[in-house]
Parts: sequence; structure tokens; C-alpha cells
Amino acid sequence: MCGAVLYGQFRSEKLADENLIAHKIVHEINNFGVSERQKLMVIYFLSLELEDIEVMRLLTSLLREKKGNEMFIATDEEQNGT
Repeated sequence: MCGAVLYGQFRSEKLADENLIAHKIVHEINNFGVSERQKLMVIYFLSLELEDIEVMRLLTSLLREKKGNEMFIATDEEQNGT
């Protein structure tokens, strides 16, 4: 490729740039001082935005399975004032 002119980026460079942007977004979220529950909610809401429906369903199901309703609403004890 001597003398050839390259336009654009290699795929690996593009992925590295995208990864850096994603890392910066996570850094900004953490700068807000969010709780563990809020981080999980961000992950949940971002998963709802995925184009790949199978991955979206997998992630949302996993979060619901592991955290249950406590991630989304108050527990029965909290609602009853006990």
C-alpha cells in the first residue's frame, strides 16, 4: 500500500473511539453521585433503547430477576408503613 491514501478510520479505531465515549458517559454519570439503584435504573432504561430486542429482553429480565420490584417500587413494608 505504498503511496496509497487512506480515508476514514479502521474498524478497530472506530470501536476504540466509541468505547472512549461510552467510558466518558459512565464517568459523567458517576460524577452525579448516583446510588447503586440509580445505576441499575440507568442500565435498565438504556437496555430499553436497544435495537436488538433479544438483548433488550435478556437484560431487562436479568435485572428484574436479580433485583425484583425493589428496583422499581417501594416494598410492601414501606407502603404499609411498617
